[in-house]
Amino acid sequence: SFGADVRLDATSTSDADDGDNILQRGRFNDPSQLKLQVDRGEPSCLVRGADGSAIAKSRDRLGEGWFRIRCDRANDTVTLTVEDLESSTSTVVIPVTVPLGDVVFEPQTPLSIGRKASSDGTPTSSQPDQFNGALDAVWVSVGMCPTDHETLEGCEDAS
Repeated sequence: SFGADVRLDATSTSDADDGDNILQRGRFNDPSQLKLQVDRGEPSCLVRGADGSAIAKSRDRLGEGWFRIRCDRANDTVTLTVEDLESSTSTVVIPVTVPLGDVVFEPQTPLSIGRKASSDGTPTSSQPDQFNGALDAVWVSVGMCPTDHETLEGCEDAS
């Protein structure tokens, strides 16, 4: 599971925007990848493992204000949850189920926040997918079911 609280700025929905990465570990050609992003105002998460990849994407664009975006993986199900923190009423949950297999990273594989990073951790200069706006409370949890998502498949016995 991984996520963050986000607030977009005007660049995030303009033609100047080349993508808004919230967090990413692994690159497009790597055998495993985790990615949370808001491209053109549409939040999505990607989990790629040895057997396949799943992209859970909202068709709703984020508006003004703060949103809590999280991606949960339990077995072969990836779930994107988007909560409007301004109204506390709008929550979108999008599950996708495909065979994923193991998600394994070399220890030196960087986790980048707010943009892409090269395999050695340095910021990329070409298509950096820089996040435009504000990020807060960025987090990653590995190897445990989230305690506040008891309906997530495979996490029924989580405490």
